[in-house]
This record gives sequence, C-alpha cells and structure tokens, in this order.
Amino acid sequence: MADLYVKGMELSSNVLETIVSLAVSEVPGVAAVADSQTTGFFRKVSTPAVEAFELDDETLLVSVHIIALHGYVLPDVAQAVRQAVSDAVSTQLGVAVSAVDVCIDALRFA
Repeated sequence: MADLYVKGMELSSNVLETIVSLAVSEVPGVAAVADSQTTGFFRKVSTPAVEAFELDDETLLVSVHIIALHGYVLPDVAQAVRQAVSDAVSTQLGVAVSAVDVCIDALRFA
C-alpha cells in the first residue's frame, strides 16, 4: 500500500497497518491479521494485509485480510472487525471511514 495523504497529513502505510492490526487483534474470533504469505482456502494469498484508499468525499475505504478462529460465526466476526477498524481509524486519524472490506483468508483451529 502506498502512503496516504489525508487531512493534510502524509501517512506511511505502516502507520495505518499498525492502527488496523491493533484494533483487529482485540476482536473475538480473530486469530491474526493475515500476511502476504498466508495460505487461503484454495490459493496462496498475495495481497497486502491492510489497504486503504481515499475516496472523493475524503473518507477512507479500508480492506483488511484476517485469519479467523474456527467455531465463531464468521459474519459476526466480520461485522465486529468492521466496527473496530472504523472506530480506531476515525478516532486516531480523525478521518471518516466509508466502508471496511473484511477478507477471511484462512481459519485457525485452536
């Protein structure tokens, strides 16, 4: 992910990835944020774990890839991730989040 320019700030991709990763790590049912080497259900994932795009209305679209824990209701986990990411980004960066796309790349069995 390239650096973002929001509200007069240049943000390193590492900053946003850290904010998102910390928020996601607190969500029940999430084992981890996936990395570029995570093996998915049917293929090896080669996309960044966190991506963000500034939209025309100066909001962000965030995409996050996760590894979910087996036994949790996945739509509920995805919704909790959306809420946690949106809250963390808006609080720490002062930028509204229009959407959070959650990609479940793998399941971890505890």
